[in-house]
Amino acid sequence: PSGKISCNYELVFKELTQPFPMFTALKRGYFLVRLRNEEEMNLDLRERTWFINCKCLVTKRWSLGMPLKIQRMMSSPLWIRLPGLPPELWASGALKNIAALLKGYFLEADLAARSMARHIYARFSIHLPLGAKLPNEIAIGMRPDRSLIQPVIYEVAFL
Repeated sequence: PSGKISCNYELVFKELTQPFPMFTALKRGYFLVRLRNEEEMNLDLRERTWFINCKCLVTKRWSLGMPLKIQRMMSSPLWIRLPGLPPELWASGALKNIAALLKGYFLEADLAARSMARHIYARFSIHLPLGAKLPNEIAIGMRPDRSLIQPVIYEVAFL
């Protein structure tokens, strides 16, 4: 399905000018963020999922001559919940392995999961290829002779 995505660009501008003082709106839906160095880019843009007003912000490194047009996305970030996940599997290394079982890669755990403040479910974001099968449960190998059948809940954000 396709359609026009509505967005409050003033809100995006306000949210991004605080962490990125060298932030400019180019045209409707396109923004340019100047960073001081490669390390800042890696920390601020690549290792973080940006959600503003419940909408995902997609970032791409700019290069000279790059056209300002909507690019076809091949993958997308998605938040998932793992209800009843045993506490020993809440470490980021274990969550990375779980993301790989889902054919994606781990982006970040939410604050409650990182601090284990909420024990009902673990919540984290992963990057998945578009069109990937989204299983309702996965088998996590706890020991060679036993697997945990873990339910998976996908959070859907409508843009």
